[in-house]
Amino acid sequence: MNYARPKMLLLGTIILYIWAAFFSKGYYHPDEHFQILEFARVKYQSIPTKDLAWEYAAQIRPVLQPLIAIAIHYIDGFLLGSYANPFIDAFVLRLLSALFSLYVLYQLYLLARSKINNPVLLPIFYFFSFFIWFMIYQKVRFSSENWSGNFFFLGLIWYLRRCNKSKWFDFFMIGLLMGLGVVCRMQTLLMVGGFFLWALVMQKEKSPFYWFLILGGGIAIWFGVILDSWYYGHWVCTIWQYFDQNIIQHKAANFGVYPWWYYFTATFIQAVPPFSLFIIAAAIAYLCYYPRSVYTWIALPFIIVHILIGHKELRFLFPLLNILPIVFIFTLEQWVTKFHWHPEQWGWQLVGFLVKLTNGVLIIYLIIFPINTLLNTQEYIYHHKKEVDVIVYDKTSPFYSILEMNYYKPAGLIEIPFRSFNQIDSLQKQYTNIWYATQIPTENKSLKLFYTVFPGWIWKLNFNGWVDRVYMWRLYKIVH
Repeated sequence: MNYARPKMLLLGTIILYIWAAFFSKGYYHPDEHFQILEFARVKYQSIPTKDLAWEYAAQIRPVLQPLIAIAIHYIDGFLLGSYANPFIDAFVLRLLSALFSLYVLYQLYLLARSKINNPVLLPIFYFFSFFIWFMIYQKVRFSSENWSGNFFFLGLIWYLRRCNKSKWFDFFMIGLLMGLGVVCRMQTLLMVGGFFLWALVMQKEKSPFYWFLILGGGIAIWFGVILDSWYYGHWVCTIWQYFDQNIIQHKAANFGVYPWWYYFTATFIQAVPPFSLFIIAAAIAYLCYYPRSVYTWIALPFIIVHILIGHKELRFLFPLLNILPIVFIFTLEQWVTKFHWHPEQWGWQLVGFLVKLTNGVLIIYLIIFPINTLLNTQEYIYHHKKEVDVIVYDKTSPFYSILEMNYYKPAGLIEIPFRSFNQIDSLQKQYTNIWYATQIPTENKSLKLFYTVFPGWIWKLNFNGWVDRVYMWRLYKIVH
C-alpha cells in the first residue's frame, strides 16, 4: 500500500467503501431495517401498521432517517421511473452513509495526524482509520448509531478546527450538528454533555459559547420534534418518549439484562482477536494517558452510563467508532516511547502482516457473503416478480424475519402457507406459476430447484453433497 501517494490512496479508500456499500446488503441489527426502512415504507405505500415494530405504537423512534429514506425513494422514482426499486434505494442509503462516514473519519484523521510525533506510525494510523474490517462494515450502515456519531463528531471537528477563534456562527453550527446527532439517537446527549463539561473546565469557554451552542442544539431538537409530530400525526417528542419507555418504564430490560463487564467480553468476541485485544487495551490506556483530552471527556460518561444500564448491546457504543483510530494510535505512540518498541523491526513487521492478513480475509468474507442471505432471496424474487403468480412457503415467508419485511416485498405478491403436498392440485387449479420457498432441502417429484443463495461456483465444490444439506433459502418451481 503506497502511503506516499495520498490522493491515489484516498481514491482507493473511497472505492473500497463504495464497494462495501454495494455488497453489504441487509443489516447488522434488526433496528436498522425495521425501525428505519419499514417506518419509511408505511408512509408511501399502504402497509398495515400492525406489521411494524412496537416502537411505532410507542412513538419512540425519531423519524429523521426514515424521512431521508422516503426522500431517496421519491428521487429514485423520479429518476428511474418504472425501474426504481427498494434495493436501489437501500444501496443509495448505504452509499450516503459510507460517504458521510468517510468525510468525518478523514477530517478526524487530518486533525490528529499533525499531532503524531513518530512518522513511522502514520501509515499505521491511516490503516486503522479506514481499513479495519469492522470500521468498513459499520460505517456503511444506515443506522442511528452511525449517523448520530457522524453528526456529533462533525460538530466537534468544526470546534477543533476553529478553536480559540470561533465566532457566534461557529458556536451555533456546532450546537446544530451535535443536536442532529441527538435527534438521530437520544443517547448522544451523553457525548454532548461530556463535550460541554470539557469546554467549561478545560477550555474555559465564555458564556456566549454555551448560549449559541444551546441555541443551535435546541433548534435541531425542535426540528426533530416537528418531523416526529408530522410523522405520528400529533405533537410528540420522541426523545422523551424513548426515555420514558426504556428508562423509566424499563421496557428495554425485557430484551435482556447483562452484567457490567458485558462490553469488554462482547468487544473481545465480536471485534475478533487480535483486533479486540488492541482495542480494549488501547482504550483503557488512553483514558489513563490522556485524562485532559476531549475524547476522554466525551467517551467516559458515555461508556459509564451504558455500563450502568441493565440492557446492553455492543452497538450502543458504535457512535464512538469515529475516534477509535485516534485512541489507538496515540496509545501506541505512548507504548512505542515507553517500552522502546520499534515498529519497523521484523517482529513487529510480522505482527503487522498477520493483522493485515486477518483483516483482509474478514473484509473479503463480508463482501462475498451477505450479512443476511434472506436479502438475496428477496432481491431475486423482486427482480423476477412477473414470473410468479404465488409463493408458497413451509414454515416462514421469505419476507419475514422477526417481523414482516414489507420494504422489499413486491406490491401485490401473494403468499400462502404450504402445509402439505396434497395442496398442489388445488393450487394449480388457481395459479399457473407457483414457487415454493423453503430453507430445508426438499425432494419431491413435483418440485424443481432453480434458485439458492449460494453462487454457482460454490455448487462446483459440492463434494459428497454437503451443499445439498446446508440450511439455506431455496426456491423451487411446482411442476405438473
